[in-house]
Amino acid sequence: MDPNLLLWKPRGQSFVHRFQTWLSLLDPSLLLSSDAEILKAREALPAAGQQLDEKVPPAEILSLSSVHADSGAVLPFVFRPPAYFPVLGPLVVGGFLPHPTVGSTLVFQSMLQIYSASFSFANRNSSAEQKASLKQLLLIAGSAFNTAVGGALPHIFIIRLGVSSPTLQTFCRSFLPVPLQAALAALNVFIVRSEETETGIRVFDSEGNPVGFSKAAAEKVQKSS
Repeated sequence: MDPNLLLWKPRGQSFVHRFQTWLSLLDPSLLLSSDAEILKAREALPAAGQQLDEKVPPAEILSLSSVHADSGAVLPFVFRPPAYFPVLGPLVVGGFLPHPTVGSTLVFQSMLQIYSASFSFANRNSSAEQKASLKQLLLIAGSAFNTAVGGALPHIFIIRLGVSSPTLQTFCRSFLPVPLQAALAALNVFIVRSEETETGIRVFDSEGNPVGFSKAAAEKVQKSS
């Protein structure tokens, strides 16, 4: 089992503890660490069974936020959790702004959905695969295209239908995009990671030893993502 996961379980399962850990993982300053520093931090992780401090040490935070749990490889810079909000934030804001043409709307939505799909793919569970299949690449492209068009629909309605009512414009630009983008984000993750339910993901016993692959576990993970 990945060293990060071995350390995650004995530290406690409370919501507060996990929430605090996730906040630490999203710290943008972690992006300043080089690959060499990340690998050094990973090598410095405590061994299984070793006494752990209640507070998660910086080395463990750096490893959790920068290393893929299955492959053990350092994640690409823009697909690490600390980069998620700094990259996604401007794209979301840009997608919500009023656009003069359908083309400009689709450009922002495409960048947003391509990044979301790529982030999901880079951080997927890859325990049952060696490399990306053609099917997965097509799923990413199809998911990004369809969700980009879906995200642009409110602006398309305004521009193509010539909506002039201030009330309808406010609804389409300020209220409708929020639940729509949330639904599209969930759909994006579901499509990109759908192959996990076909191949299954590796499961471990209480000691961290691999015991096989489970499609049921993959379905559970996909629903909770």
